[in-house]
Parts: sequence; structure tokens; C-alpha cells
Amino acid sequence: MYHVAEIDSTNNLALEKARGGAREGTVVLADYQSHGRGQGDHTWYSPRGGMYLSIILRPEVAPRDINSWNVMGGSAVVRTLGDYVRGEISLRLPNDVLLDGKKIAGILTEMRGGYKHLNFLVMGIGLNVNFEMDQVPKELQPRLTSFRLEGPEMPARVRLLQKLLENLENCYLSFLEKREGAGSALGY
Repeated sequence: MYHVAEIDSTNNLALEKARGGAREGTVVLADYQSHGRGQGDHTWYSPRGGMYLSIILRPEVAPRDINSWNVMGGSAVVRTLGDYVRGEISLRLPNDVLLDGKKIAGILTEMRGGYKHLNFLVMGIGLNVNFEMDQVPKELQPRLTSFRLEGPEMPARVRLLQKLLENLENCYLSFLEKREGAGSALGY
């Protein structure tokens, strides 16, 4: 695990580490991103007080629709949130996790490899954890929320990260098992 207080994007460092041969399961974690990225050309607003991480995965499968990986990561986030917040948690495809209709997390998956072979993928997860609305640009305020604003109590950041990584591992292993046994079935 690499932990930094501030970075441009955790995905950028994870991609660099993956190209250099970093092992599957390597995590890059930051408290602040100056240039977080979202789907397409969107930015991910990453104020101080969030939890931003990217994990290197090296599944031995052929490349498939990237949205399947986003759903897998989103499922892990939804399971994690369910332990800590009240309200309706939903996954809005391709990569947003909502709490009562407001974005509380996002997933950005980037793959590297050829048509028939996947070298690795990097899954970035941004969680709006511990910030207030006055830290968010006015135009984003109606669409975002955070643990601090919605949870009955703030979980310890270490415990939250631990729970997220446990859920991600379980979803990942289940995803690979289902994918190998049933083609494109998601069922995790």
C-alpha cells in the first residue's frame, strides 16, 4: 500500500506502478486529489477529507466491457456503505454510487492490454467521507453528499478502508468465479 496525503490522481500513480510490475492488490491511497478523474472527460471533485484509492488488479481473463468491472467495484462500495449509513443506496451505471439520490462515491476503471489479453486494470474509488458542503462548489452541492452529512456516526477511516477492501476482495473473487463459470454473468 502506498499512502500519500496529496496527489494529482491515485489512478495515475497506480497505472505507473502497474506498468512497473506492481503486484495485484497493490493500493494507492490519498486524502486529497488535485486532479481526480471521472468517467470520460469528467473530473472527480476530491476535497480534503475524502478517501481516494486505486487498486491494481491482474485478472487472467480476456478484456470485456469495462462497465462490468465498474459494477463489481460499485457493488463492493454499496456493501460497505450499507454498514454505515442510513437511506437508499443505489448504483447508477456506469460508475456512480448514490445515497438517497446524491453521489457519495464513484468508480473509475482503466484497463491496459490488447484485444485478447488484459495486462492489468486499475480501479479507482472515490468516497466522499469527511467534508462539509461549504468545501464543495455551489453548482455541485445539490448532487453530492458525504458520510459526515449522512451517517449516524463517522466510522474510523482505517476501519472504513479495511471494510471496503474486504468487500472488494470478496466481490472480485466472486466476479472471477462467476465469469469463468458462466461467461459474462455478474452475479456477485
